[in-house]
Amino acid sequence: MDCVNSIMPELYVITGPNGAGKSSNALGLLPAGLSLPVFDGDKIYYQLLNKYYQECKVLKYAKEKAASELELIFLEQVDLSMKLQKSYAYEGHFTNENSWSVIRRFRENGYKIVMIYLALENVALSLQRVATRVSQNGHHVPPLNVYDNFFGNIAMLDKNLALINRLIVLDNGGPCYVHILTIDEQQVSYKSENEIPQWLRNNMPNLLHILTN
Repeated sequence: MDCVNSIMPELYVITGPNGAGKSSNALGLLPAGLSLPVFDGDKIYYQLLNKYYQECKVLKYAKEKAASELELIFLEQVDLSMKLQKSYAYEGHFTNENSWSVIRRFRENGYKIVMIYLALENVALSLQRVATRVSQNGHHVPPLNVYDNFFGNIAMLDKNLALINRLIVLDNGGPCYVHILTIDEQQVSYKSENEIPQWLRNNMPNLLHILTN
């Protein structure tokens, strides 16, 4: 008879606006002692893009090939994790319903969903962080995408709060991140003494309701 792992596997999702430090802080955001790689789609995409561009010198074709292979790699990892009932972690943007479909799959397969949101005070800081990254030979993100990611992430998070077992919000606008709040099963388990951030107050009515009731 096969042994069944009685511990609920967990999905760790790291998100936030461009320039919030998702990639650079990813491993440090996971629980201490948890040895779990964090799938970084942006990093892998640009590696694949460079590979295919070197082969064909046609940017449009290289982008299509890189995006297609990235999706295959990601979905293979997701499927394997679910099959083995092993915890998984990835980071990215979740600005539309399709981007939440993988989270739903994990939830339906018995995973505890832990989302870690790295926040910035406003979109201007997000644009500034991206510009600084580009000046240091990092990847560029068009301003329109920066706006879409800043507001799209928080709008979709607010809409899909019920999917998340634990939400941790950290402000990463300064030299090191500050813990703002933690929500467990739609209940406040931690809230800093600071005022509720304006970006949350103005754009997340469902989360604001939990915090103020």
